[in-house]
Amino acid sequence: MQKWLSYFQYNRIHRLPVPWERDINIEPRLREPLIRSLQKFQLGESGEGRRLRHHAAKTGDENYAETINLFIKEEQEHARLMGEILKRLNASLLTGDWTDHCFMFMRRLFGLHQELLVLLLPEMIAKRYFLACMTNK
Repeated sequence: MQKWLSYFQYNRIHRLPVPWERDINIEPRLREPLIRSLQKFQLGESGEGRRLRHHAAKTGDENYAETINLFIKEEQEHARLMGEILKRLNASLLTGDWTDHCFMFMRRLFGLHQELLVLLLPEMIAKRYFLACMTNK
């Protein structure tokens, strides 16, 4: 667990600067699909993680609870960044979506460890998704 705690602590301190001065150039045909997917990712990343924090605290492992806390804060930072991108694209933020409701339902069916496994799936998708967004010109 110390490895993950160190990982999230490092990420929090060493965030890369975002070149906000650059324009966001998107092919017109990709604009709406990109906005829709960013809106859904942004909504999913913006949660407060109360239930997850509660489960982590119940383990009695302070490092584990702090790791979960930092994980949630990192996700919230991702939501903030995506919100800024959406703002620059003149797009609104979602306040709810059926995909988010389904995802929360699936997470809540299980205990802490299974909930974390459900959370990892969109994390793996997001890694590839954002890599594709950054390299697709």
